[in-house]
Amino acid sequence: MGPGVATKKKITSNRITCTNEQLMEQLQRTWSLENSNTDIEEDSIEDRRARSVLAKTTKQLSSKHYEIGLLWKYDDHSLPCNRPMVESRLASLKRKLSGDRDLKEKYVETVESYISNGYAEPAEDKQGQDAWYLPHHPVINPHKAGNVRIVFDCAAKWRGTSLNDNLIKGPEMTSNLVQVLLRFRQERIALVADVESMFHQVQVRPEDRDNLRFLWWKNGDISKAPSDYRMTVHLFGATSSPCCAGYALRRTADDQELKNLDVIGKRAIDVIRNGFYVEDCLTSVGTTEEAIELAHRLRNILQNGGFRLTKWVSSDRSVLDSIPETERAPSVPVNLDHLPTERTLGVSWDAETDMFKFEVELKEKPCTRRGILSVTSSIYDPLGFAAPFVLFAKSLLQTVCRRSSEWDDQLQPQEIQVWNQWTSSITDLHKVKVPRWLK
Repeated sequence: MGPGVATKKKITSNRITCTNEQLMEQLQRTWSLENSNTDIEEDSIEDRRARSVLAKTTKQLSSKHYEIGLLWKYDDHSLPCNRPMVESRLASLKRKLSGDRDLKEKYVETVESYISNGYAEPAEDKQGQDAWYLPHHPVINPHKAGNVRIVFDCAAKWRGTSLNDNLIKGPEMTSNLVQVLLRFRQERIALVADVESMFHQVQVRPEDRDNLRFLWWKNGDISKAPSDYRMTVHLFGATSSPCCAGYALRRTADDQELKNLDVIGKRAIDVIRNGFYVEDCLTSVGTTEEAIELAHRLRNILQNGGFRLTKWVSSDRSVLDSIPETERAPSVPVNLDHLPTERTLGVSWDAETDMFKFEVELKEKPCTRRGILSVTSSIYDPLGFAAPFVLFAKSLLQTVCRRSSEWDDQLQPQEIQVWNQWTSSITDLHKVKVPRWLK
């Protein structure tokens, strides 16, 4: 099959086979350079509409949480009743849970916690009128044992449309990844924290909640008929959620700015605006005293927006000692005898030695164009530490592409030799350590 003909995406027990178009997009990302251009671009028509919706619908509740409407593309956003499709998906979920007791217990626990925490609420049966239902399913992170995430499928289509088809992404509210990491390297003492369930801390206005309905069994009893519930908060997976959550975080900084005009207060406001990548906070300061005060101030300011800053890690034991044990990252030992290695925005950081390092797990891949692309793309390196090493593999990939090899064609003998030499040395990346602090 030629490179211009797309194969269908197939899911098998061993791998996911992508279309040629998806592979070419991944290849283009592999060859492209990080663009650190910080020029401010003009808002698109959709961005201007999103800003208008944010301005009109945002308000702060008595609970201190912000309430923001969904970022609809159009004022008339009525959706067809998709309950039959969601009932079918729920039946499939029921079979899955029935065959896995451990998964069922964790799934039920998670959904019931949404209800008890107020993230979801029972909804009246409207017989499917003026309501859109979201199918949901579990996602298990292999790096987080025992953790089950509930994903609401906002892209699920019914009669040619989906919730995400009707929402606007909105303007970028997240700081540049590379800039956040570079700021993290500027000063002697590192601070890392995480906003707990960030999207769920931003409420959805009541008039939009019927578009976030889902079916669930009361008290998790899957032997009974399901009932209607609806989410009251913004969802992971909804197109507009990152913008709404980021806007609420920045709105917190704006609303608290006049109350924090001292040096540490201004620094905390700056961190909220420029030191967050989605829910992850990374910053660095010059002294222990400043770090202790900054951590305290950040927690207090964000509490005024309904956000809880937790999972703290620092390269300074005195800073960690000033933070309650319940607010530290689970990997931090109580006695602080040895600081952990954490993944900060996908980069491994050893807090004990204050070094960045690589943790490479090379999975066996075939000696094909597809295999080369898969392995080289798996090395996550936003700051370019491993660029001289990865360059050899990218050069080989370019050579294979120039001779128009198909994605699953075996490499030529000379290419296989080069590839095997490179893959045999990839484990040496764990020896590469780079100081976090630039000075």
